[in-house]
Amino acid sequence: MKGKSGTPKKVKTTVTELHQGGMGPVQRRRRAPDVSMTPDTFDRSQTKMKKKAAWQRRSFDANATQIIADETQWSQDESMFDNEETPLTLSQISEINPLENDSPTTFTKRKRKRSTGSNNTLEMAVQCARGEPDGADAADRSFTRKQVAQMSLRDIDSEGAAAGAGGGNDAGDVEMDSERDGTPSPAKRAKSAAKENKGEKKEKKTKLKIPFKQASKKLKSLKTPAETDKAKKLVNKKFDALPDETTVPETPTKTWKEKKKQRKMMKNNFDVITEAKKVWEDLRRADLPEVKRKKICDDLMRMVTGKVKQLCKAHDSARIVQCLVQYGTEQQRATIYEEIRDEICDMCRLKYAKYVVRKLIHYGSKTLRGEVMNSFQGQVRKMIRHKEASDILEYAFNEYATAPQRLAILEEFYGPTFSLFKDQVHQSLEQIMQDQPEKKNMVIRSMKEALAPLVDKEILIHSLVHKVFFDFFLYADDKSKKEMIEGLRESLPHLLHTRDGTRVAMHCVWSGSVKDRKSIVKSLKGHVVKICQEEHGHLLLLAIFDCVDDTVLVQKVILDELVKSLGDVAQNQHGRKVLVYLLNPRDRVHCHPDVVKVLQQGDDNPTSKKDRVTRGKELRGHVSQHLLKYLAENVGDMMKNSNMALLVKDIINYASGDVVPAMRSIADFVAQPASGADGAIAMVEHTACHMALKKIIANDRIRMEAGEGILFSAVLLESLPKSTIKSWAASNRGCFVLVSLLEVGCSTITERVQENLQPVRKSLSKMSFKGAELLLSKLEGGGETKSREYRGREYTV
Repeated sequence: MKGKSGTPKKVKTTVTELHQGGMGPVQRRRRAPDVSMTPDTFDRSQTKMKKKAAWQRRSFDANATQIIADETQWSQDESMFDNEETPLTLSQISEINPLENDSPTTFTKRKRKRSTGSNNTLEMAVQCARGEPDGADAADRSFTRKQVAQMSLRDIDSEGAAAGAGGGNDAGDVEMDSERDGTPSPAKRAKSAAKENKGEKKEKKTKLKIPFKQASKKLKSLKTPAETDKAKKLVNKKFDALPDETTVPETPTKTWKEKKKQRKMMKNNFDVITEAKKVWEDLRRADLPEVKRKKICDDLMRMVTGKVKQLCKAHDSARIVQCLVQYGTEQQRATIYEEIRDEICDMCRLKYAKYVVRKLIHYGSKTLRGEVMNSFQGQVRKMIRHKEASDILEYAFNEYATAPQRLAILEEFYGPTFSLFKDQVHQSLEQIMQDQPEKKNMVIRSMKEALAPLVDKEILIHSLVHKVFFDFFLYADDKSKKEMIEGLRESLPHLLHTRDGTRVAMHCVWSGSVKDRKSIVKSLKGHVVKICQEEHGHLLLLAIFDCVDDTVLVQKVILDELVKSLGDVAQNQHGRKVLVYLLNPRDRVHCHPDVVKVLQQGDDNPTSKKDRVTRGKELRGHVSQHLLKYLAENVGDMMKNSNMALLVKDIINYASGDVVPAMRSIADFVAQPASGADGAIAMVEHTACHMALKKIIANDRIRMEAGEGILFSAVLLESLPKSTIKSWAASNRGCFVLVSLLEVGCSTITERVQENLQPVRKSLSKMSFKGAELLLSKLEGGGETKSREYRGREYTV
């Protein structure tokens, strides 16, 4: 084939041609147009007709007003729209009352859209609505076609009238000319005629409504009350719609419980789970007899045998298996384990199935527990990174694993050599470094790769992870430590509840840079009080007090938060160690020698530059005033508590600042008058108060040697009346307190005590307890031991 230019046209080969052997182009059949009409297509066709006719009406600018008036008159006369006279095409619509001056100049130039097909015309729309083919006789046309034509013409008239009213200048000029002549314009006449028509229609409607109302009232008066009630029921009754092929039957609404039950019924083993749950309700009762429990376990075991894997994955059926493991026999536990032994690690990763493995570890025999531990071999590094599996691994490692089993778990962090080729004898990291020092770099590198993903996760709280971190910091080089500290410095509060985790945090403080230490101290904000009360975590605060040179930062972040909750910290045994360490660091009375040895590991760190004594003095000066104030306000509770007696002694002896108010509060508390027969004796006989008084009085010697002008012994004697001193001499512990006053070595204090005890010397000689004998011997030989003279609040040598 050739085109107009003479060049041969390219003929496209279709798939149909290829199937026919490639014998040339095959003419395709065209589908017959679908003439079926739906409500949507009918509405679209009506809209298109209205738009097209309205466009034609607006194109007549010169005589728009006349056309509107004529079309309004046509719409009122229904006799014009008979079957023979109904316009069927656009050409017929345009020929209605043609204009006299039908010149080409009266039309505005508008771009017309290209017609997309014959179904855009009124002719095709009516044909689609009728559902009849073209060429049918006009006499057989349905009422629908006539109704469609009339409706479309009326809509066209209203649109044309609107367009004509706001149209070109010619229509406006015609209206203005008619107003000048005093005659109404055609548009106004049309509007007035339409209003008159509406008024007539309303009158007709009202005339028709009156007799209908009268007739209905008459009928109601003739009916009996029973008939009226029956009629009302029929009106209110909702009749079911007739069945239709196009309507979808409505499904009855179900409650939430019914829907939930339907979903469960669609799952596997629904019948087994339903029956097993009924039995499980009896099995989990604590007061169930053993004979009946054994029978129920046997019945339940027959139900779940062969289905344990599937039952362990659902929350309700997993509890049934757990209960069976708990109350079943060893043989039943072994049977359950045999079914799931190949999927132990996968079950540890599931939310509900992991508790079945936990029950097997808890209630299983030693052999069964060992088999479960062996199933973790080669999967430890993967399991520790998983949130659910890490819980089971931590539970097994921390609660039930033996020493060889723990070493086997830890060996998997040392590299593939130790995880894949396991020996019967498991070694710790210390033994590996001694026997195979050439593998140190490989082990440290493997541990670093295994620990790096665990830094920012919730699994950082597990003791297994803390142990691996601690081993890493013991043997890693400085560069590897600094890289690990950069990741850990924001997460140290999660490590402080275990011994190994606290050691890791202390190594981070010792080996970290100034920037690392600043981040570590800031990360503790909001957790200081809780850390003070931790068995192991409080050691981190002691390491910070020893190493961090930025004491201002420590005061703002740690000490300010600590003094706000001073009562909670002072009443806790570990919190008191923190307070005493601030007053008197590394005191052997409070710090165990092993703890002091651990703290000494950070003394030689390269980051700290400030002297340890200077650093301690700055911290002690910040907290001393708060401690003295707390002691003065709570002296009664602290003196009666044997656990806080040593804290009282350290506050009086080592706090910086004015300690006189605290001393007076203690002296006034001890010198209170007797409320009963033995009230005064009871306070000095109290174990805690007696010990605190002796410790504080004994420290007066050190105060005198240091040149301090305030002695607690002098303040105490000023507050004590003579009757109280005599009553103390009648008790064993009171005599020991008086002996402590005589042993201070101050002449003024000794003379005053001897003067007050002179009337009771004969009574002391008759007493048989040890304190009276010792006090009597001191009084008799007291003149030889005087070496100092005390005058008021000052003393002279």
